[in-house]
Amino acid sequence: PYFPRPKAILPDNNNARVRSLRNPEKKMSKSDLDQKSCIYINDSPDLLREKVKKSVTDTVKEIRYDPENRPGVANLMLIFSSLTNQTPEEVEQHIISNGINKVVFKDMVTEALVEHLGPIRSEMDRLLAEPGYLDEALEHGRKSAHEIASETIRDVKKLIGFH
Repeated sequence: PYFPRPKAILPDNNNARVRSLRNPEKKMSKSDLDQKSCIYINDSPDLLREKVKKSVTDTVKEIRYDPENRPGVANLMLIFSSLTNQTPEEVEQHIISNGINKVVFKDMVTEALVEHLGPIRSEMDRLLAEPGYLDEALEHGRKSAHEIASETIRDVKKLIGFH
């Protein structure tokens, strides 16, 4: 158990392929120079709205999930489907059956992002406002990790013959 063979942990869904909001030919990346190309967990609702509203789609009226030919629209559908626990195909069917256009769909994506990220942002703000709590949590974690590591090192030394 001390020297387990590593196993790859690979995502088994489309979420690993979320594309840039401004250039859907590229993956979304926090290192992108265009700050409006990426969604950050601490983005305000207004900033999320602006980013999604200005995200690149295309000039085709109908909304269809087609990552190859319509990467911008497919990207928004992927983001929305991930946040609403649906498949992109289910999202597409909902859009078609309700006659939803891109403007309304972008509002739907924005609302799903705001709803999903809001509690995370609030908790992050609360924690950052209490540096003493963070320091305590870090110290507690350091002590726990030290205890576990000391025991592991002792067992490993015993295993390889260093008493």
